[in-house]
Amino acid sequence: MSDKAQSFIQALKLQAHPEGGYYRETYRSDGQIDVPGAGGVVPRHISTGIYFLLEKDDFSAFHRIKSDEMWHFYAGQTLEVIELQKIDRKSVV
Repeated sequence: MSDKAQSFIQALKLQAHPEGGYYRETYRSDGQIDVPGAGGVVPRHISTGIYFLLEKDDFSAFHRIKSDEMWHFYAGQTLEVIELQKIDRKSVV
C-alpha cells in the first residue's frame, strides 16, 4: 500500500469495504422511504454519503446500486466505472 493511501486511510479513519477498497460513512439521513426488496417492502435511508478509496490495482466488485450515487474526485488517477443495464427483451426488435 502506498504511503499516500495509508495517510488518507489514517486521516479519514477509513476501513476495508466488503466490495473492495476502503471507506467511511460521513452522512446518513434521518428520513427513510419504503422500497421493494427480495422479502417485500424494505425501509432505506433517503441519502447517505461516504469517502471511498481505491488504489491502482484495487477494484470494487460488481454490485447492484439501489439508489442514486454522486461522485466527487479528490486525488489520484482516472477511474473507470462500468455500468451494466437491464434490457427489457420485449422492447428489443
